[in-house]
Order: sequence, then C-alpha cells, then structure tokens
Amino acid sequence: MKPITLPPSPPGSDPAAQFAWIRACLQTIERASQEEPVQIFDSYSSDATPSSTRQLLVAAPTTQNLANVLAALIADFRARGVKRSGPT
Repeated sequence: MKPITLPPSPPGSDPAAQFAWIRACLQTIERASQEEPVQIFDSYSSDATPSSTRQLLVAAPTTQNLANVLAALIADFRARGVKRSGPT
C-alpha cells in the first residue's frame, strides 16, 4: 500500500460535510491499496529463453510448449507488449 495523508475532518457537525470527508478518505485509501500493473508485471521473471511460441497446444499440451508460452507471456508483460523490446 502506498503511503497516504488524510485531511483533517471538517469543522462543525454538518452531517453532509462529515459524510463527504469520510467518503473522500475511503476513496484515498482504496486508491493507495491498488497495485500498479507495471509493478505486477515486473515482479515476474523466467529462467527460460523466451520464444515466439504464443500458441498453447490445448489438445495435446507438452511441458515444453507450456514453458515456451509462459516464458513468452512473461517477456511480453515485461516489454509492455508483443511488438516491443523493453519497458518505457
């Protein structure tokens, strides 16, 4: 979760202002607890050399085919796309 700073509660006892403040605080907490896709993608790695294999042989899968597809998927995530060579 990212660090956050919540504003002080509004002065007075206006229920609408208190409710708006609570809603804004909860939205700030929600946004801070969401993970960035870039961080998720960068957290994966593979010790296999990525291949151009992006087709999983569902009818007769092999361990090698699955490893190739997974390595290609991880490489694509890290490159931010199929046709790119690295993160930007």
